[in-house]
Amino acid sequence: MHAHNARQESRRPRRRGTAQKLALAVGFLALAVGIAAAYRSPTTGYEESIYRATPFAYWAAIGVATLIGGWVAVTASRRRRDAAHLLVAIAVISVLALPAIRGYYFYGAGDSLTHLGWAKEMDRGSWGPLQSLYPGVHLGGIIFGHVAGVELRRALVVLPLTVFPLAFVTFVSLTVSVVSDRPWAATIGLLSGLLFVPINGLTIHPMAHPSSQAIMLVPFVIYLMIRYLTAEVAARSLFSASSVAFGFAAVALVFYHPQETMDLVAMLLAIALVQYCYRRWNPTHPIASHHSIRAHTLVVGLAFLVWTFRHPRARGRTEYVISGLLGEGPQTVQQAGTWSSSLQAVGGSVELLFLKLFAVTVVFGVIAGLLALRTFRSGTSPTTRDALVTYLVAGLIPPGLLMAFVFVADQGDHYFRFLGFLAVPITILGAVAIAESVESLGVRSSGRTVAIALCTLFAVMLVVQAAGFHQSPYMYKSNQQVTDGSVEGYETTFDYRQGDTVVLGIRGGPRRYVDAIYGTHAADRSASLSATGGVRGPVFNANLTTAYESDRYLTIDDGDYQREVDLYKGLRYSEAGFERLERDAAISRVISNGDLEVYRVAGTES
Repeated sequence: MHAHNARQESRRPRRRGTAQKLALAVGFLALAVGIAAAYRSPTTGYEESIYRATPFAYWAAIGVATLIGGWVAVTASRRRRDAAHLLVAIAVISVLALPAIRGYYFYGAGDSLTHLGWAKEMDRGSWGPLQSLYPGVHLGGIIFGHVAGVELRRALVVLPLTVFPLAFVTFVSLTVSVVSDRPWAATIGLLSGLLFVPINGLTIHPMAHPSSQAIMLVPFVIYLMIRYLTAEVAARSLFSASSVAFGFAAVALVFYHPQETMDLVAMLLAIALVQYCYRRWNPTHPIASHHSIRAHTLVVGLAFLVWTFRHPRARGRTEYVISGLLGEGPQTVQQAGTWSSSLQAVGGSVELLFLKLFAVTVVFGVIAGLLALRTFRSGTSPTTRDALVTYLVAGLIPPGLLMAFVFVADQGDHYFRFLGFLAVPITILGAVAIAESVESLGVRSSGRTVAIALCTLFAVMLVVQAAGFHQSPYMYKSNQQVTDGSVEGYETTFDYRQGDTVVLGIRGGPRRYVDAIYGTHAADRSASLSATGGVRGPVFNANLTTAYESDRYLTIDDGDYQREVDLYKGLRYSEAGFERLERDAAISRVISNGDLEVYRVAGTES
């Protein structure tokens, strides 16, 4: 009987292992089917929502792959766990990469078009990287494009949607596993990283946007910093591999975006201060034995100051922030009131939008706060884990103060960029707390119960977060897709318009397309190319044909109509205004290619 029971017990792990292997095979098959379904359904025009436009087969297959990968990751041995990590990572990142998979001509209809133009100018040598305040993304796109043999615009779609997110996830997972040596740490770090908490859809986006790409690299810098802090005594020279790697990575961030570097310098200053205090007043604490980062902080701080303030744009921005703080006073509350009124007009609310965009951020913030309280109130002997948690908690304070400063100084929505940076250490701390809680629960509960609870928690959070990866009507914003027809239509308009006739567009106008096609600096030097502008809502709705003395061109792309009429319900630009374009005798359509309509509006002196 005992021998029979022993054989039964020995067979269970083998059967479990076989079941997990079969599940992984099904998961990878589902992943391949899902990506193939999305790839074989390329975009044919502007899509108001990439979520609705992507075939259901993709979502079903990716859902299966993600659930299988998550389940095996929290239940399997290390070898199968690594395969599960790969499965769930590719599945989730494919959601971010949908614009690339489905063949978007370009992704990012705002700042990203300008960055495309800058990259083109750098590639052809008409504008040097040293002249740019943040050339990192542009140079990366140029190098990637030449190495991979793809067009520059394609490189600037693929890099932000795949390479930078992969780096973010990888180093969040590695950092969590270093901070917490719990068995669950790497897996929970991976799952937490795949939530991409810093992406908020307001100022941090998965498109060519230097601030966003800089934040995606912050976990890499934090990981190298921790490796240096906890290196063996023999490897603590300033010229050791860990020291040099940390220094180079931190300085490299300067060339991606100075604001995120400023946050990093503020974090390093806080950590250096914590080290000084513990060395002086608590020399037995593990922090006191860690190598000081004062030299690195000084080097990164000097690199930031020298690089940033040699650019007039950075100096002007600093002056503007200070004048905003000392001048008329904060108007952010008034701005929030305007947003609230607009959202109510289209059937939404600030509270609902906040839950959609920041619910998971708040959850991780609360969990991280509880971890900090538990660490600081612990009566046991402090460990290296306690020291690293202390560093990360202390590092949150200065960037948080900077965010409050920018909020009070009335700098638009830039404080959300600071929140994006803060979300990185918050994600790491939250993942550490979850890993430790899972181990604690595992001691008192069955492993199966803990695995079900863990998978359910991350599945819910992932659905909430993934719905906000890309701008869509879900968050009361339009898709950031740029179609080839719209670019072709704008280029034809700019090249063949009569003289220096001004080209108008909805809201901000077509200047971003000028940047993307010709380059910002070429447009600045050409009076013809810079003759663009936006038409205000009241003028568009009521008196377009009497507002201008001379003739104008008016560009309307397919996304304009869908955004203003379908999404915003004519809040600024009415449906009647669009219909008038086809009826008014003083307005004639001169270009139509399916993606862009161009009208010539006769001036009052014509």
